[in-house]
Amino acid sequence: MTQRVIVLFSVLMIPSFVACDAQEAPPAAAEQKADDPVAVEMARLKAEREAAKKAEEEAETARVAAIEKFASIPADAKAPKNIEKACEAVSAANDAYMKRLYTGEALTKWDGAKTTQLAMQKAGCVKMNSIPVAQCQAAAMGVVTEEYKKELPDLLKRCIEKYRVLDGAGADPAAAPAKK
Repeated sequence: MTQRVIVLFSVLMIPSFVACDAQEAPPAAAEQKADDPVAVEMARLKAEREAAKKAEEEAETARVAAIEKFASIPADAKAPKNIEKACEAVSAANDAYMKRLYTGEALTKWDGAKTTQLAMQKAGCVKMNSIPVAQCQAAAMGVVTEEYKKELPDLLKRCIEKYRVLDGAGADPAAAPAKK
């Protein structure tokens, strides 16, 4: 009986001795890593990667927040009476946006292509048949800042996601019927 108790006690105590040894090992390993230039360089590179990743995530969060802020209909905005007028406002806002935020060759190219571009934009807007989306897009192009001028596609898409009304089945009522 005594032997069993001693064996049982020994078996139970071995893990605690091993655990104590394991706790002492990291400081020695840390000292060794501090002396190892490769380990120091690896730690520095890892810290740089993590900092860059964090900065990238913060920038993306700021970008999404800005798009969300720009993609809204002002509270005091009056809705146009019909989709044609709403879409004309989108086209006018797009032209003003280009003139306000672009210069030089980009603006020259825009002036040469705007008739076609604005006609296509208006046709797409009319086909979408959503006055709130048109209001959002026109307002967004009027307030977007220089910093976010290249985010226009995402901004216009966010207006669509936010204000487009789908029918009860989740289908787009302005879309062409499915072919059978």
